[in-house]
Amino acid sequence: MIGEKTPWTSRVLRAAVTGALNLALWILIPFYFYHLLSGTQGLSGAVSGLPAFTPDYIFAFGATITGLEVMGALTAGSAISVPFVSGGYLASAYYVYPIVSGGSLAVAASGLQFSFSFEPLLYLLILPSLFSAVKQPITFLLEQTESGRAASDEL
Repeated sequence: MIGEKTPWTSRVLRAAVTGALNLALWILIPFYFYHLLSGTQGLSGAVSGLPAFTPDYIFAFGATITGLEVMGALTAGSAISVPFVSGGYLASAYYVYPIVSGGSLAVAASGLQFSFSFEPLLYLLILPSLFSAVKQPITFLLEQTESGRAASDEL
């Protein structure tokens, strides 16, 4: 919760766990899928059908998201954590959208071409990140004002 004091050791431990999980989720697993897809197609750049799916894109956004989340975990409980956490949510939403070409995927294999259009599903995948990016500053502002505090039971 914002404004609560947390011990420095728990912040560092939480940041280390967050960094390891984000490293796996946003960098290692996408690199594995990139090499799996590019190995079958013999491509060195972008995987066909997925123009943004390149190693540079994966590393740049993966490092950005991981850095923002780790800084948010290190500064948890203070006002400076709000931009880090909100930025991490926005970056993760933007990371997903171009990788799947805005919700349309075309795959060609053995002379057959398949085209998948899943824009509504993509919006459902991105919506929680965008909602959290807006919710974080609002929650911080409400907790700093009298209207955001719980009413006391004393009269």
